[in-house]
Amino acid sequence: MKHLIVRIYRKIRKFTKQKRLHKKMQAIYQKNGKIEVVRGPFKGMVYPDFLSAGSSLYPKLSGIYEKEIQFIFDTVKLKNYRYILDIGCAEGYYAVGLKRIMPGADVYAFDIDARAQKLCRNMADVNNVTIHIEGECSVQRLIKLCRGGVGLVISDCEGAERDLFTRETAKELCNCDFIIEVHDWLQYETPTLDILIENFEETHEHMLVYGIDDYEKVYRYKVDEFKELSLEEKYMMMEEQRRRLGEWLYFTPKDRYK
Repeated sequence: MKHLIVRIYRKIRKFTKQKRLHKKMQAIYQKNGKIEVVRGPFKGMVYPDFLSAGSSLYPKLSGIYEKEIQFIFDTVKLKNYRYILDIGCAEGYYAVGLKRIMPGADVYAFDIDARAQKLCRNMADVNNVTIHIEGECSVQRLIKLCRGGVGLVISDCEGAERDLFTRETAKELCNCDFIIEVHDWLQYETPTLDILIENFEETHEHMLVYGIDDYEKVYRYKVDEFKELSLEEKYMMMEEQRRRLGEWLYFTPKDRYK
């Protein structure tokens, strides 16, 4: 009974501290009536409110969200994509962000969650960009949209990447780039990572990018907005609450398909 009371007390204490911290952060990030991303590849993108879907908000506003793969966006923003597909778009961080820096591309954002779709639509509106927002993305829809054009596909779809990115997908979209977050902890047989590499090996080169632990981010990432915070508070702002470190696969077409 004593241990239960202690756990409840700690949860209440953490919730109270988080609430105070969020108020403090909101005052910092909201300037001149706007909530803007302050650095990173999507600097200047506006959030309509302090809401995100499926991941923490403040790493996005501070520009350190999934910083492990930010170097890839320095490359892709120089390419002349016809299509950009964001599968598992959440509130539109990537979909809207990429549309802002590549306005000539047709951007399609997919998410099975109705709330995420609504937030994504609001994000597009407040940033004055037009993107196409849909629900589930099937293999057929994916191929139909990108076949015959140079495109970029970003995927964070909680394990569905195993079904979406088949050998057929890779061959049909042999001149497209892919950034795929791998969720192997959701699977219990052959690792998805190995399957995807095998499915793309004929048509694409691949790069594997490893995630960084949230505790390590506290020491590695220097964020001006967090400089007055304690280590515990910095962790609260940076944590992604994932069960394990993720990996990303970055696929680019082999020379004969470029």
